[in-house]
Parts: sequence; structure tokens; C-alpha cells
Amino acid sequence: DGAIPPEKHEHYLRVIRDEVQRLSRLVATLLDISRIQAGDRKFVMKPFDICEMARQIIISFEQKIDAKGLEVEFDADGDNILVNGDHDAIYQILYNICDNAVKFSRERGLLRLSIKNKDKKIAVSVYNEGEGIPYRVRERGSGGMVKVIAGYSMDGTDIFVPKDMLTAAVEVL
Repeated sequence: DGAIPPEKHEHYLRVIRDEVQRLSRLVATLLDISRIQAGDRKFVMKPFDICEMARQIIISFEQKIDAKGLEVEFDADGDNILVNGDHDAIYQILYNICDNAVKFSRERGLLRLSIKNKDKKIAVSVYNEGEGIPYRVRERGSGGMVKVIAGYSMDGTDIFVPKDMLTAAVEVL
């Protein structure tokens, strides 16, 4: 009906696509939480390269990183670090953390992803130069869930992370 000029079609299609992807991830996370609470979510422990996973996640944010002019540092104890863990669960957590790090970074700031081998466990940290989001963590009921509450989130949502995902050890192979 001409409400959107033709030169803006591409822009609005990207906005719609991004929102559909965000909502799809939110629904998948909520379904995963329901499965965990019902005892139906099984973690599949198998070897994978956590450095390669982290690189793929950073590459997936390339457009957002470029749009903000972020400098990216990748600091790992090796090019490849094999770990034993649930690939999908760890990917989901690391993706969400990186998404927030990019989203809340200051323009032309630094985004650093670090993977360190500490006593046969892997420490993954994500750093940005944003103003920070105060948070507190508390247990939620007997379902083994942890609620991470952003002091001031952009969209007012809370983040629920399965406790098992946070506490499951990942062994270095």
C-alpha cells in the first residue's frame, strides 16, 4: 500500500528478521528450561573444540561488531582446546553472553574473549568496555534454576540459566 518507501524495504526486512531470530531463541530457551525443570533435558557430553566454537560465535556477530566499530581480541591458551561437554548447552550460554557483550559495548570499544586452561578446567571470560550491568544471582526454587537479574536491562527481561549448565564441569582432553 506504499506505507514503506521501496528504499526502506531492505532495512525493515532486516529488522523483522532480527526480531524473528531473537524471539525464536527466546522460545527455544524457554522450552529448554521447561525440559530441564521436568527432568527431560539430557546433557550430551562429547569432545569438542571450545576455541573453534568461540571463534564461530564471534564471527556470527561480525556485522554488529563492525557497526559499533569494536576492536576484538581473542586470547586463548592454544589454537585448539578440546573439552568434554554438552556442545549445544555451552554454545547457547556463550552466544548469549557474547550477544550481551556486543550489545552493551560502547562505540569503538574493546571486546575480548579469553579461554584459559586452569587446573584441568576451562575458564571462559568475555570483557567489554561498556558501562556494565549490575546483577545479582539467586537460586529459584527447587528446580535447580539460577536467575541472573540485570539491574537495568534494555528490554526489561530477566535471564534464566539452568544451574546444571553453569556448574557442569568441562574437562580438558
